[in-house]
Amino acid sequence: MDRIRQQARNISRQPTRSNQSTPVRAEPSTQQALTWKKKKEIFLTELKSTYKERYDAVQPIPYIKDRLYCVDKVFVEGSIEGFISTDESWERLASYNHIFTDPRIKSVRRIIEGEPGYGKSTLTLQLAYDWCNGVKESPFFDADVLILLRLRQLGNVKSIYRAIKMFLLPNEPV
Repeated sequence: MDRIRQQARNISRQPTRSNQSTPVRAEPSTQQALTWKKKKEIFLTELKSTYKERYDAVQPIPYIKDRLYCVDKVFVEGSIEGFISTDESWERLASYNHIFTDPRIKSVRRIIEGEPGYGKSTLTLQLAYDWCNGVKESPFFDADVLILLRLRQLGNVKSIYRAIKMFLLPNEPV
């Protein structure tokens, strides 16, 4: 019986006319999977390191260069309003975290606008801090990857890949 099973396995492995031209997608080997897992780990470590450099070096007073603070120490939650499409009106949000989680906001896009000095960049650094440190209240707590690019930097950059490489992973080889 075992010999019959072995012969059947051998026959099923032999190419036949019907399956010779059919491409078969091989499952990635454990070694390849670990390689991708390791690459992801390296990518996330470098990304978090870049964000840490940024959120640990906040200057609350622009002309005082010798005092740098962590964003978590200087961030003050201000008044944030969201555009509620059902009423077509602006309404106050309970927290900066609600920019992404308030069920009244139907759009998947978020545009943060305000006058210079109102804290838009500080807000994005606070969100990066929350993500890097696993803050449970953060809307990005479950996100595998957070890409934070400043639009003012992207003037002549032609691709998102290039922008990530230039501004978020400058020490990584291509």
